[in-house]
Amino acid sequence: MKKNKTLLVGLAVAVPSFLLILGGIKFAYSSSISIQNVIAYVVIAAILGGISAGFYHYKLIHALQIFILGIVIGYFEMFKSFSGGSDGWGDLAGLLSLFAWIVIGFLIGLIVQISVNTFKKISKK
Repeated sequence: MKKNKTLLVGLAVAVPSFLLILGGIKFAYSSSISIQNVIAYVVIAAILGGISAGFYHYKLIHALQIFILGIVIGYFEMFKSFSGGSDGWGDLAGLLSLFAWIVIGFLIGLIVQISVNTFKKISKK
């Protein structure tokens, strides 16, 4: 039963991530997307889903929540950069901000989770 929930959490992050990045790039470029790009988007979405599923499986709920918040902020910033104009840098800036927020969410999530676990361990004594 736990394995199914873990898979659902991973899919709940991976599928929207794939759709958002595909839609965002399609919106930014307004042209066709190559099969190599789609494969890269699937890999990115699978990595995000895998990390989320791992956090859920190991009961790192604070890390999961902050990681997902980082993903959401990243997509918001990506779309904001994409709509900023077509000077040629908006797409690159959007993707960089997406990845930056994902890394920030991951790192802060781990730091918070470690802090919470340490505090619980200390307060038990």
